[in-house]
Amino acid sequence: MKIRNEMPVLTVSLSVLLWGLVAHASPEVPKTPEATGDVIQGDPVAPGVYEGDVRELTPAPRWEKGQPIREIPKRVYPRPEPATPPEPSPADPLLEPQSRTDAGKSPRAVTPA
Repeated sequence: MKIRNEMPVLTVSLSVLLWGLVAHASPEVPKTPEATGDVIQGDPVAPGVYEGDVRELTPAPRWEKGQPIREIPKRVYPRPEPATPPEPSPADPLLEPQSRTDAGKSPRAVTPA
């Protein structure tokens, strides 16, 4: 009976110990400026002019089987749809009965001057 009571404690203790060993043994990933989003400032570069024929340059190496594939999605700039004019609102049903009242003539009515 005593072994059964100690089994959960032993299991938790071994799990914590193994977790600590794994966490300690894993190498720390170096934080590069690209990974952290920091700004990189390089040395000044002098501008140059290429005076040769661009068609004579060597072509870029072709993709070969086994090389990684990078898919770059094409950007899409959808044109906004023209705004549809709003539907005319129906006439206010209280407008006509309100114009028949004595609101402007009553001394107790509050109306703008």
